[in-house]
Amino acid sequence: MQAIIDQFRERGVLDELGFGTIRDSFSDLFFPGITTIQTRARYLLFVPWIHQRAEREASGYAEAAQRASKYQAQLAQALVNGGEGEAQGVIGIQAGEALKRPAADVYWTALATYGIWQFPRGLSGYYAVKQQVREAGAAVRADDGDVIAESRLRGWDPGLPKAPDIFLRKACFKLTRHEADYLVRRMTDVPRGETLLAHCLRSRSRIDRIEFPWLHPDQTDFPARLRWQLVHAELFSLVAEGAVLLYQLLIATKKRASQEEDLRHQLGVWAMRAVAQSTDLQSWDMPEFWRTVAIKRPRVSDPTRRFVQALIASVRRDPVGFVDDVGVHREIQARERNLKPGRARLTDQRALDLWDGPSGLGRQTYRWPNVRRIVGDIQGSLRRADRIPDDA
Repeated sequence: MQAIIDQFRERGVLDELGFGTIRDSFSDLFFPGITTIQTRARYLLFVPWIHQRAEREASGYAEAAQRASKYQAQLAQALVNGGEGEAQGVIGIQAGEALKRPAADVYWTALATYGIWQFPRGLSGYYAVKQQVREAGAAVRADDGDVIAESRLRGWDPGLPKAPDIFLRKACFKLTRHEADYLVRRMTDVPRGETLLAHCLRSRSRIDRIEFPWLHPDQTDFPARLRWQLVHAELFSLVAEGAVLLYQLLIATKKRASQEEDLRHQLGVWAMRAVAQSTDLQSWDMPEFWRTVAIKRPRVSDPTRRFVQALIASVRRDPVGFVDDVGVHREIQARERNLKPGRARLTDQRALDLWDGPSGLGRQTYRWPNVRRIVGDIQGSLRRADRIPDDA
């Protein structure tokens, strides 16, 4: 349920036109396990270390969960003691133990995706089975029917690097070489080896100054399938950006807002980029695009497909005239009305009055800013000649 809530939180202004399903499909395809609320790579180790300590000290799930919550608050202070701050990505620096979304919640999907957490259920399920195994005189069976023995009951990856002794008193986000090597192995393991994330981790090329994933300098070395997936993602980002800019312009025009002139300028700049990519737009293989989207999101709704196809047709026909295409205006108005009945700004005066200007505009990056930082943490460690001391 929390993962579903996160998807809604990540949508921002772009998904007012219902593009989130397609955007998230490319994001999951390129960067499995990464979300827009993750900050630094070492949390992939901090969270297991915290729960390992809690498990050693507790007699059951309730006590372990309570201890883990306390330790996560201690970790935030330990990172401050180590010179890190909110700007560096410390989670819970203000809330302490009152934090509603602790690091474990933020990173749990990634921990399971990369095989760092290996039990097929969550922590509560793990503790429940562990208690059964300890108390049962008869065999306890897993969902697949196999007997679970104490030795088979595995939560965290046994190859996890050892936690520094003082990490709850003083810590930093710098990874040791051993920790970085471990994360590379886990995050590039089959069947994730051909993802864009894996190629970024294996590459020697820095990505911290690369604005979009399709500008990766090693792209010519990528497998052909991945290169085409990036083409699809780039062209969809271009079309979706134009649609969102036009949507905001229609609102600003209807409201006679001061942002109208700036939005027209932004659309003019966007149109020039679309003209520059007209050859790619004309040759864009749409059946292959939808097959690529279906890899992670096989159930894109028919209205979404029709809306996206209409936008693409207009951009292909005349990128410069896209802003004045009355047919596209009608499509956008109908799309908003269908997605937000009674709350559509283009048809409801009360909703229009609440609009306070454009926000979150820009091309889709598919979680790239978070990837740059997390991969940068790992790459930085691998580039450093000296390792961080084990007690850092």
